[in-house]
Amino acid sequence: MCTEENKQMRKRIRQLLNLLLVTLILSWIVFLFIFGPEKIIFHIGTSNGYLLAFASAFFGDLATISALSVYPAIIAFAIGGLNPLILGISAAFGITLANLVFFYIGLKSHNVVKSSSKFAKFNNKIIGFINNKPDWIIPILIWAYIGLSPFPNNLLTAGSGLINYPIKKILPPLFLGNITLMTLIAYFSIIGIEILK
Repeated sequence: MCTEENKQMRKRIRQLLNLLLVTLILSWIVFLFIFGPEKIIFHIGTSNGYLLAFASAFFGDLATISALSVYPAIIAFAIGGLNPLILGISAAFGITLANLVFFYIGLKSHNVVKSSSKFAKFNNKIIGFINNKPDWIIPILIWAYIGLSPFPNNLLTAGSGLINYPIKKILPPLFLGNITLMTLIAYFSIIGIEILK
């Protein structure tokens, strides 16, 4: 009986957190619609805009499995007049730091499951696949996955930690991929607004 109550309580908490996240995203969108990105950037200032982009990227990616919740902020700041490249770099720092948290979670999970024979077989298969590829291909694949697709970074980083893949091999293409994606989103949002005018 107690475990059933705990499951119900966890389910309610998850639903409440999901509702809170959706409410925050919708509130942000309404806020942007009412005041406009240009006014927001005018009032908070350019340097604070970059800092806010970093913070929203870090907490947005950390709070969800993907960076999708970060996109509205990046789009708003770009439309508001912030430099897309600097905006992309500041957001990439935030997302990359959040990705490192997920890498650490994967790494700690590796220590828990490494004694499992099924996991050892899976781990050896993945590491064998990676080791059979040329040294240059894995960083390019990581960069392409992170920088050119909207798929969650945290699956890659947590998975890399889980198989104990060296962080020094994943960090450069991860960071460059985050810069690429955030900068592309910023530039394309500016181009989109210009087309719509």
